[in-house]
Amino acid sequence: CFVNRNKMGSPNVGISSTAPSAPSGNDTVRSRFEAGVASMREGTKLYLTNDFRSAETLFRRGMVGDDAALSGAGAAADGVIDDGSVGSDAEAGACIDLRGAFALQFAIVGLLRGVASMEDDQLDTSLVRLWEADAMAALDAPWVGRKVVRGMCQLIAGIVECLRKRPAKGVCYIAGS
Repeated sequence: CFVNRNKMGSPNVGISSTAPSAPSGNDTVRSRFEAGVASMREGTKLYLTNDFRSAETLFRRGMVGDDAALSGAGAAADGVIDDGSVGSDAEAGACIDLRGAFALQFAIVGLLRGVASMEDDQLDTSLVRLWEADAMAALDAPWVGRKVVRGMCQLIAGIVECLRKRPAKGVCYIAGS
């Protein structure tokens, strides 16, 4: 996330379509973020066209590879802190890390593939993947995407628990999302 200032000096928070006037480190962070998002879009296209194996491979590569990580000492962009306040480089600490988002997509594709093929223990495997994605997202710097990924992990884990005939646990996860 970048913070752009309007003419009056008030922050306009959000991802802008143009790079902010900042050091060249921000351009590198932004280009890495955009490359990660492009990879996720490609993976989504793959699994929506029923190419689950290729999508899983792409998402696994993104969740373990350094290409998904957008951290970098001294290259942090201004951002929005978890409590909604606007933060500076020092407050944000690190930049956005998309590995948790890739791990969530990896878990979703595994769940879809498992349900479609009626694999044994696919719900158990999906839960393991979902909690791994949640753990990866928890390590990310505070930004809105971290909250979304963690909330989706909880929501989908609740649905999986309901499918496993554990509705009380499932409802608790869904309510917590």
